[in-house]
Order: sequence, then C-alpha cells, then structure tokens
Amino acid sequence: MNRRLNDQVAVVTGAAQGIGKVIAMRLAAEGAHVVLTDILPTVDDAAAELRQRYPDNRAYAAPMDVTQGVQVNCVLDDAARRLGRLDLLVNNAGANHPMTPLTDISDETFDRIVGINLRGTFNGCRAAARIMREQGSGGIVNIGSWYGKQGFANFSV
Repeated sequence: MNRRLNDQVAVVTGAAQGIGKVIAMRLAAEGAHVVLTDILPTVDDAAAELRQRYPDNRAYAAPMDVTQGVQVNCVLDDAARRLGRLDLLVNNAGANHPMTPLTDISDETFDRIVGINLRGTFNGCRAAARIMREQGSGGIVNIGSWYGKQGFANFSV
C-alpha cells in the first residue's frame, strides 16, 4: 500500500463485520487511524483484529446506534477529540428485511429500516459536517445498496 491516508482519521459505521469491516481494514492499510462503530458487540473484536494487523494504528471500537443522533454526535466528537481531527466518515451501516410483500410489512419493520438507512446516514452526515466545517476539511462517503436504485419484488422498504 502507498499509505495515501497516512495519519488521517476515519470513522466507519457498521464496521463489526462484512463490508464495513473490510472498509476499516483497507483504510488502516492506507495509513488512516480508524474508529470502528457498530451496534453489534463484535465491533470490539473487529477493532482488536485491525490493531493486531496494523500495530501502529490508533484504532478503537465505539459502540453506536446510528439511529440515535445524540449518540452519533458523542462518538464523532470523541473521535475528533481523541485522535485530533476527523478526516473521513464512511456511512456504511445499513439494514434490510426478509423478502416480504408490501402489504405484510409492519410499521416496526418500516421504522427500523428507515431509521438505520435514512436517519442513520443523516445523523452521521450532520455530526461529521459540523466537525469538518470547523476544521476546514474532510469527506463523507455514503454507502448504498442496489436496492436503493432499482425496485425489487418483496423489498419495498
């Protein structure tokens, strides 16, 4: 790796597993210090694995529910305070539902999906933009699914 992100600070949501964990690892490989966030407790394991692989990385796990704006503000503020700045937010946390006809989707399922996929992204953008505006730089990457671009039967939310 050419360490294009040397000493930059990145926060990745949904980083306990899957794509988020891979994104966090790649950012670390490029030299970024990474804060891995997730609602899943295994985010601690992902951060430990990242630090083992990249011992000079100041990575740590921050349990976070993206649907809770106050919590998102606190985690991003803490990251900027602990690591000196916030250069990148990767809004990766996302959720879906089992294949279900529209007429059978409950309000609770709808609220959960919209809360994570829409409000969670908004909460992250708002918190990061505030910090990045104050420091004069930074970037936000919002990850989406193909399901957000094209309709599919039984994936209406």
